[in-house]
Amino acid sequence: MIAGIVSRVKNREFILMLALVSIVLGLLFLMIKIEFFGNVPDYATHTGHAGEEQFIYNLTNQDTIKQEFVSPKDFDMVSLHFSDHDLPVQGKTFIIIEDKVSEEVVYYGERENSEIHYGEPVELPFDGKGKAGKTYILKLQFEGMGENSLGIFGFKSDENNLPALVNNYKSEYSVAIGTHTFTSCFKHLAALTVLMIIVILLVNVFLVTQTALSEEYLFLGIAIPVGIVFLLFLSVNVVHDGGTHLAKVYHYSNVLLGRSADDSYGYVMLQKDEADAFDEIYQDYHRELKTAQMYWDTLEEFGTKASDNYFVQSHEYRETSASSVWEYFPGVIGMTIGRLLGGSARFNILLAKILFFVFYVGMVFTAIRITPYFKSVIAFAALLPMSLYQATGITYDAVVLAASLVILALFFKARIDMLQKKDILLLFVLSAILGCCKGGFYLVLLIAFIIVPEENVRGRKGKWCICFGSILVGGICMLLTSLNTYLPVFLDIFRRTEVSSPFVEIGSGSVAGAVDMVPQTDVAAYGISYAFYNIAGFFKLIIATLLEKMEFYVGGLVGYRMAWADETIGWLIQFAFLILLVMASSRIKGKNVRVSITLADRLVCLFLFGIEVIGFHLLMLIETPAGAKVINGVQGRYFLAWVPVVLFIIYNGRREYEAVGIRRLFIYYSIAESIYLYYFLKIFLGIA
Repeated sequence: MIAGIVSRVKNREFILMLALVSIVLGLLFLMIKIEFFGNVPDYATHTGHAGEEQFIYNLTNQDTIKQEFVSPKDFDMVSLHFSDHDLPVQGKTFIIIEDKVSEEVVYYGERENSEIHYGEPVELPFDGKGKAGKTYILKLQFEGMGENSLGIFGFKSDENNLPALVNNYKSEYSVAIGTHTFTSCFKHLAALTVLMIIVILLVNVFLVTQTALSEEYLFLGIAIPVGIVFLLFLSVNVVHDGGTHLAKVYHYSNVLLGRSADDSYGYVMLQKDEADAFDEIYQDYHRELKTAQMYWDTLEEFGTKASDNYFVQSHEYRETSASSVWEYFPGVIGMTIGRLLGGSARFNILLAKILFFVFYVGMVFTAIRITPYFKSVIAFAALLPMSLYQATGITYDAVVLAASLVILALFFKARIDMLQKKDILLLFVLSAILGCCKGGFYLVLLIAFIIVPEENVRGRKGKWCICFGSILVGGICMLLTSLNTYLPVFLDIFRRTEVSSPFVEIGSGSVAGAVDMVPQTDVAAYGISYAFYNIAGFFKLIIATLLEKMEFYVGGLVGYRMAWADETIGWLIQFAFLILLVMASSRIKGKNVRVSITLADRLVCLFLFGIEVIGFHLLMLIETPAGAKVINGVQGRYFLAWVPVVLFIIYNGRREYEAVGIRRLFIYYSIAESIYLYYFLKIFLGIA
């Protein structure tokens, strides 16, 4: 009888949740049909130019334009960008493309000017295929334009792009010419994303209602499908500071392989095909579409071997300060394996990304299993779009966040249960890794162990040994890896910094010599010493920054923008993730877990969180122009590891949910992730 009741309850729960996700899927499919049909790009871009401007505003009937161009890959179509200034334009534009060497005309076309509009590229499909590395000449002529005329877009010419000839005279600009190849890759990636949305929703309904699997397995049901989408859409360039991180992975891989890591100037040494891939990744044009195309190309080149093995200098400088192989070891292992197998450059990059993701998922899985409570909190913090976005990139953030979450899991366990020897060993190992990452900033988390009960850590002596011993281990590792960074900062504190002007260039006087400089600029920065000699001013800066940038910080924490994408995710979706995080922090009835948090415990954790907030803003004084009203450079993603701590601080034991209610949150979370992926897909296919 009891088994029958349980079975009926399970079936009822299954039907209700299946109905809910079916409604969500139906709405998403309707939106996809309306917004995606006919809008998914059918070509990949090889050349194009960011920062284009209208260098000729009014073309005339007498104007002729000639522009040489070369495509790095074979192409099927050329695109140009004009403006009609939102006015009716009469006449025609004649477009000719010819082979420079043979003078053969490969394209001839006439376009009615009334059909040319601002923001709509003029597409010129070839009958044949344009060849990579071959020089072509674009010729433009105009007739019949009346009072209104067209404008044309271009960019400042450089050593790689010859200037346009306007009426046979050299211009300062080159015409913005795009070269493209027809492909179905974006449609395939869109289909894959839709498939992963279906998998996320249906798998989670099944896991939650039809199994008794614990939260770590429910975590996998969301993390893996979302991770697959991010791995294929997000290139190295989309991750914050991706170039530096990739260069560091190459550097440590070179060391592991016994090769020359860097040249005498500090530039990482790469194989020729790796340097070419590096350059291609970092082209700014069509950034979102490029990230999808690159990994589709990677899959098509799955079995391709590296084309060469001789070394060249890269264009990305490897910052040696505050750097350690432990920040990047999953990616270094992946990159090294790929190189040993002779894989192509893009395949090796993808393999490095996969290893970062595998490490992250494995560590979070361990964290959820270790902690006796707040399992859903850790899972949901790790499943935030920004968390998974970082985990699928080449960046140390995957290592930092994963290690931090396991440390917090050990902290939660120590609050109500005895730490075993293996737990303590794991804590010390993670402390060492955390000390090597991001200048040791996240070692503050370890101080939280001072509020664990003594009986769970072998008495008072054991507590102090665990707490300060782990901090000592992490601190030693921090000094070993970051001494070159922190020593100048420490010494700088002992000299007074006076800031008299918001912008002071190098060489302008004593003030410039007394303050730091914003990296890669000639602008004077506050410098870290400013905080020690003007404490009141520093805290005023922090308060002003928090008041002005709180929305930016919260959005960056959730994932409102994927690094450099132009479009952002709406606040309603972001708010849904935050609500689910708060709901996940509620106590579960029926489990033999008693969570008691005193006011002193909350104040200690709040103090530690405050230290971290101050610390990051203190560090970023070196990137803030002197005289600025707010501190630059701090991002919401810096505080991902502190999400469980904040929820611990605000935890309300009176707010209770049945265990089934907590599990149901995973279905709601999967719905939020699915809606997020829909908008993510729109952005990265250029449909938004």
